[in-house]
Amino acid sequence: MRKGTDVPRKGALKNSKARQVDNTPVVLTPGTFYTSPGLGIGKRGVDLLKCYQGEYANDQRNGRGVYKYANGYATYEGEYKNGVKHGQGTLTFKDGSFYEGEFVDGEIQGRGTRRFNNGNRYVGDFEMGEMHGQGTLTFKNRDRYEGQMMRNKMHGEGILYKENGDVYRGEFHEHRISGQGTMSYANGDRYKGAWKDGKRCGKGMCKFANNNRYSGFWENDTFNGRGTLNIPKQGIWYDGQFVDGKPVQTPTKLNIFWFEGPPSTPMRNKKHGSKAPTAEEGMPLLL
Repeated sequence: MRKGTDVPRKGALKNSKARQVDNTPVVLTPGTFYTSPGLGIGKRGVDLLKCYQGEYANDQRNGRGVYKYANGYATYEGEYKNGVKHGQGTLTFKDGSFYEGEFVDGEIQGRGTRRFNNGNRYVGDFEMGEMHGQGTLTFKNRDRYEGQMMRNKMHGEGILYKENGDVYRGEFHEHRISGQGTMSYANGDRYKGAWKDGKRCGKGMCKFANNNRYSGFWENDTFNGRGTLNIPKQGIWYDGQFVDGKPVQTPTKLNIFWFEGPPSTPMRNKKHGSKAPTAEEGMPLLL
């Protein structure tokens, strides 16, 4: 080849002729097989024949074809328009991963499926080769995310279904649970409130499976700051400061025993001078 060009010397390929197409050297061979160099200067003519195989029109790749990239990096099979990938196609990479879907002006753009070599799989919108828009990302460990993507990351509103049965609905930031959201845990707990980097942080309320309830501030997944803790079965109620999940002061314990019979109206609602209800009438006794 002449230095500085991919066009073979005269006679380099038998019965072939070289043309310059849109500043891209293209070798047209007899028959239905056509080649576009693209493998770099210094490759032998026999290697050029391995570049592209498919339909050709107006001196450019147009229609369906197969293109093999240098060093076996990737293989594209699909539609071309005016010399570039355009339409439906499949791009398979050397590591076994692939993209199948829409191409626009040579770029991965539109709806498609991306399978990664680590076992993750994405189905949804792409922009300039990146996962961007609405889609579903399924991880190797069977976690599944459905929602907004931005530049290959979970970002915006979405739902994360975890393999252990936990389900999170809410905001994501830079591939992490961050912002406002609700987590329904497999064990029956439910938290609604603020998150940061996958942990409860800020103001939120958690109702536990055993009917205990905490409402207040969190930090690093634990009670921290002002909050209210209610443990009905033990009659414990506390409103105050928490540090590392523990109340600063001793909680108040209030035991309530109901006797048989309907609950009576509290004394403050009775008219002045009326007789106080007895235990048999259902008045709670506070101990």
